Amino acid sequence: MAVRKVLGLVLAVAVVVGGAAVPAAAATGTTDPEPAVTAGASADPAAAPAPSAGSSTEPTAVPVPSAEPTPEPEVAPSAEPEPAPSAEPEPVEPRIAARVAVAAAFTARRPLPDKSYRIASWFGPRCMPTRGASTYHKGQDLSAASGTDVLAVADGTVVLAGSSGGGLGQVVAVRHNFNGVTYTTVYGHVIDGDAYVRTGATVRKGQHIADVGMTGTATGPHLHFEVHSGVWRQSGAKVQDPNDWMRRYGADLRTGATSVAENDVPASCTYYNNVNLNLRSGPGTGYSSLTVLPANTRLTAKPGDADDSGLWVRVTAGSRTGWVSNAYIGPTWSYTTRTVDAPGGVTVRKAASAGAAVVATRAAGQKLYQLRPAQDGWMYVALASATGSTTGYVATSTSLALSVPAATTTKAPTVTVTVSSVTTASSSGTLTATVDGKKVTATLAASAGGRATITLPRLTTAGSRTVTVTYTPSSVAASYESAATARATLTVSGRIPGRTYYLTNALRAGDADITFDYGLPQDVVLVGDWDGDGKDTLAVRRGNTFYLTNRTTGGAADVVFSYGRPGDVVLVGDWDGDGKDSLAVRRGKQYFLTNGTRGGEADTTFFYGKAGDVVLVGDWDGDGKDTLGVRRGKQYFLANTTRGGEADTTFFYGKADDVVLVGDWDGDRKDTLGMRRGTEFLLTNKAADGDAEVTFRYGRAGDAVLVGDWDGDRKDTLGVRR
Repeated sequence: MAVRKVLGLVLAVAVVVGGAAVPAAAATGTTDPEPAVTAGASADPAAAPAPSAGSSTEPTAVPVPSAEPTPEPEVAPSAEPEPAPSAEPEPVEPRIAARVAVAAAFTARRPLPDKSYRIASWFGPRCMPTRGASTYHKGQDLSAASGTDVLAVADGTVVLAGSSGGGLGQVVAVRHNFNGVTYTTVYGHVIDGDAYVRTGATVRKGQHIADVGMTGTATGPHLHFEVHSGVWRQSGAKVQDPNDWMRRYGADLRTGATSVAENDVPASCTYYNNVNLNLRSGPGTGYSSLTVLPANTRLTAKPGDADDSGLWVRVTAGSRTGWVSNAYIGPTWSYTTRTVDAPGGVTVRKAASAGAAVVATRAAGQKLYQLRPAQDGWMYVALASATGSTTGYVATSTSLALSVPAATTTKAPTVTVTVSSVTTASSSGTLTATVDGKKVTATLAASAGGRATITLPRLTTAGSRTVTVTYTPSSVAASYESAATARATLTVSGRIPGRTYYLTNALRAGDADITFDYGLPQDVVLVGDWDGDGKDTLAVRRGNTFYLTNRTTGGAADVVFSYGRPGDVVLVGDWDGDGKDSLAVRRGKQYFLTNGTRGGEADTTFFYGKAGDVVLVGDWDGDGKDTLGVRRGKQYFLANTTRGGEADTTFFYGKADDVVLVGDWDGDRKDTLGMRRGTEFLLTNKAADGDAEVTFRYGRAGDAVLVGDWDGDRKDTLGVRR
């Protein structure tokens, strides 16, 4: 979709003198116009949650900002009686002079000290300077040393000082009112938005309001300076070209710069995706996937060819044109340096086929740059590290076979497994075995003929579990040897201590209605309706692998898949309203939501809240879709959409040290809060300040507490884990 351009607001004061219109002042402006998470890795792509660097970008996601002052109303002029007509008309020149004087009274100053900055990336369409940046630049970048004073360009009121919730990082936004017109100036990527000013504060022209930094998405320290007619991020606000605006009010940015970058917009941009990425038929995860683009696919695009949000870019890959999330593309590729160790060297071919034409031969000791993991016996490489160099494919043949005992018991002190590696050359490297979340390593020596044994940590709990062994080539291994992984199931007999669940179907004290065992003691436990039958059941997490069961009777998992990274915070919710819960992972302030229990890509990615917030999930408005809320002390900020932005509901409840629960306690389809204090639970049926409506005791003080609808009656109740 072509970049949308809108004729800006024109303000003019004019009178007619002898039939000619005399303008007093004018102002013009222009408006500027996900991702897939691979199993165990990143997001929008069929990869893993990634997302977030001088150019700015705004995957615009607004956290829960402080309340902004209400914009000052424009005051209508009071009515004055019309003077009686006289023989001679009253002169109009004094009125013209007065109005012109009012317009001329307002002047701006440059946002950085003169000769402290360079004019860099210009306002308007451009090629993305880094992954996740915008293709239509809504501001003017002024490159300057980190810590340079940022100055208010005019008197005004601060409407935001703090996190932008997106690629602008920390910002200060100031509202200015003059001549009956409201403008907002925005100062992005600063070091700490509220270091010098607070939201609601009054500032004067030239006041030190921030320091130049590179927070958010930026390639170096600089000030991203924006101007909007109206109040930034409120309805009706329109972005302006800051260069035109500053010239209009006597503060040309060029005059104060040490140098000025060329303002040439290329005909085409070249990008590369850093993960396996969906090429979609439209700008959003709701559109079908045309194909999955392997990592480091060459993409071309027109500058500024993005949707209105700026988060989706239209690109061409080979013969296909579609849309991709800007969070996963950038102007350079990512690679891993490999050294050829095979005595006879390696052959780089044009395609992943032994019969493909030879691009080049690399001798022992020469370098190759791996662009993708080895797959189906081939590794995609570049001949030079620079983006745009010759690429090709190198044959690989690393594989592992893993042997484990048929069964063992919890009384066995250790378990030994055998690993066999087959490669095109003598293998050497590191073997890492993982079981029950514990890791041990062993060295695979070149002289060992590709065979090694590993002694696992003592297994103290019963049940079937997966043993995973990964081979990583040593630094001297041939560049075409790739990491390989093998898995096998190990059965351990014996009792499972401390893995018992006690579920109740009523909000009252008393005995549990359901009791069963599931998983392992160190598992992280999740609750959700995985199959859409209206009843919640359990899942356990080990690293980034999830084991879901569709019944509350124990036994083996019904669904096993990987998603995200082991360190991610995991959330559960019905994000698309299909009646089935799925997962999301949180990294700092960024969320990666998937609508299926199959691993793969994230369907929705956005920013919300602050990195230190306690995050909640619930259906706050009863529309059938779960969204997020955050807790800061005793205050809660609930959102009814999964796209970032401001909170829809804010209130106080409970005490700051309460354990918070979320559930639909009364069956009205809207989730609300509960608090736990020891064994006492205090539940409320409204998202508002006030007292608890239901209070009771359940379980023991040391129990882990779960919330779910165990019997399908549409009312959530409690469970505990011991």
